[in-house]
Amino acid sequence: MNENIYAVINKTKNVFKRAKQQVQSTIEQSRIQRQINRFKQLEEYRNVIETKKRKLEKTSVNTFIDSLGRSPTELFDKSVRKIKHSFPIPTEQTILWAYVIKDTNRDGGIVVTEYGVFIKTIVNVFEENALKKENKKASELFYYPWDILEAELFFNTNYIDPLVLFFKKNTQTFINACKKYEDLKNNKKIKISNFYSEQVVNGDSVSVSASLLKGVTKFTRDNGYGNNPRAGFGLFAEQANNMADKARFKKAKVVGGDNAKNGPDRLVNGVRIQTKYYATGRRSVEATFDNKGTGNYRYYNPDGTPMKLEVPKGQYDSAVKTFKKKIVDGKVPGVSNPSEAERIIVEGHYTYEQSIRISKAGTIDSLYYDLKTGTVATTCVFGISFLINSYICYRKNHNHKEAVIEGLIAGGKAGALTMSTHVLVSQLSRTSFFSNIMTKQLIKSGAVNAIGGFAVFSIPETYNYATKKISRAQYIANLAVLSGSIIGGTAGAYLGSSIAGVAGGVIGGMTFGAAAGIGVSKIADIIYESDVKRLTRLFNAILLNMINEYLLEENEIDELIGQMNLIPNRKFGNLFKSIQSSNEQVETIKEFLKPYFDTIVNRREKYIPALEYFVEN
Repeated sequence: MNENIYAVINKTKNVFKRAKQQVQSTIEQSRIQRQINRFKQLEEYRNVIETKKRKLEKTSVNTFIDSLGRSPTELFDKSVRKIKHSFPIPTEQTILWAYVIKDTNRDGGIVVTEYGVFIKTIVNVFEENALKKENKKASELFYYPWDILEAELFFNTNYIDPLVLFFKKNTQTFINACKKYEDLKNNKKIKISNFYSEQVVNGDSVSVSASLLKGVTKFTRDNGYGNNPRAGFGLFAEQANNMADKARFKKAKVVGGDNAKNGPDRLVNGVRIQTKYYATGRRSVEATFDNKGTGNYRYYNPDGTPMKLEVPKGQYDSAVKTFKKKIVDGKVPGVSNPSEAERIIVEGHYTYEQSIRISKAGTIDSLYYDLKTGTVATTCVFGISFLINSYICYRKNHNHKEAVIEGLIAGGKAGALTMSTHVLVSQLSRTSFFSNIMTKQLIKSGAVNAIGGFAVFSIPETYNYATKKISRAQYIANLAVLSGSIIGGTAGAYLGSSIAGVAGGVIGGMTFGAAAGIGVSKIADIIYESDVKRLTRLFNAILLNMINEYLLEENEIDELIGQMNLIPNRKFGNLFKSIQSSNEQVETIKEFLKPYFDTIVNRREKYIPALEYFVEN
């Protein structure tokens, strides 16, 4: 018995031993495979470097790169992409050598390419008191093209480990060269605003439109074909006819919502109107008569006269004929002349079939109806966005024309996206599936419009990311700011409307949305370094090089920087998107700057040597 137990134990031990050996073997094979893959990646990129260096043979650049020895930072496709993004290094340049260190979430160091040397300073954004305004720091990027770099400085043996020595301030010759550029950069710096303001304003637009349109959304959801196929189209007819009268500058209002017995559905220039939309003129008229009692006409004005009866477009003649017969039969108390039917019957602006199509999703009539109902909110959003953006632009450059253009572009964009959101939500609310999801509480809170707004307003950001006009980090940050502004604005709009109605909803949405959006943007700035900040470093570095190339004097530099700081944020934003997606980033920046430099240089006094002074009299 004991022998059997020992045998089982020994077999179990052997099984576990073999399993352990198998696991260890698998782990070791995986480790070896990773090493092989890494070696392969390093070798592939080393071939890229050697190919590039062969083009630099017999030049001081190649000699300098050779003197640096092996790159302290391993270079392969993934690490190179990360370095290029972080510094940033122009996409068209090849990284030949790099020493990169990381402090919390910011990279810095020295990178050598076939075009020159890049140096990026290190900033710890999480250090104590770093968030205080007076302590805020930003990474700086210095770019030294080979044609202006004093390369002999790098042959100093103390510079073999340059980054460590540079940040310990032990290499004075190199530090002095950097300071020369740093002083110029600090004094002649291009100011570029934080482009998160666009996401904040967009979030406010969603919040404001959600507050203004939640009543329209509720009506569409309650009476759309998916939720109310038998009678909803009649209520849509009332709203559509009401908008048509307003478009004709009539004082029109839908009043049927008070459910007053035998009361009017609409008021037009003070006249009470009852609206009935049925398949035929006869049925539209008969619906206004008591079919359970006397059979008489049910709708009368306070003075005892019959109320106007609005029937679908195209049913007027049939309705008049039916109503005349009712008068002859004595079913319209107070009216004995059949001709009065022509005065009582009013032809609507829409046919019966059109009213049904308006209540359905995906029809031309319903889309046109939604465009009309969204006009008020869209106009409001356009006005708000126009005022905010034009004011920001004017504060920057004090140019009225440019401020108006900036405001019109921003307002038009916000208005178009707001209208798209409204149409999307309204169309979906007509379907049975979405009408069941859109509960009254969700509509009342503005959440339905907010979700639709986020979906629509995020489309431009998604397009920019897909076309490589913004980085993945910028895309995530933009969506975070947009969603934060929408959530805060929606909560503020709900709270404001509960206290002070529509006006309170608009004010609450703007206030809370802006506060939430700005708050999220501050967090995003810490977690992600925006494309604007990264590319501004490269922009300023190229700008300084061009100042040297064009030999600008002090007053010319001041004029240039003044012109740069007058450029609208929109124009800079488009430039940075072009740089982000460009394969020739340096050339993209130079092409942008060249007209400004040429304008200044072309105003210089022409120099013509006075050779006559050398001619003997």
